[in-house]
Amino acid sequence: MKVRTRMGKVIDLVIKSDSKGMELKERIEELESFPPAEQHLVYKETILADQKTTAEHALKAFDTLHLVLALR
Repeated sequence: MKVRTRMGKVIDLVIKSDSKGMELKERIEELESFPPAEQHLVYKETILADQKTTAEHALKAFDTLHLVLALR
């Protein structure tokens, strides 16, 4: 799965169908140092819920999420 930032950077993530939104955010924090509380992952104009799995959001391995950071 790919995650695209607003600056155009693409982050590659390996996910499982039972990965939850919060797990994706924690992985992004490991790679990019953005705290999960400041991250919003958007797919098809919907913000992913932290407790739902990628399967529940109907995400596939080659989909692209968009990372939006909350203002502090």
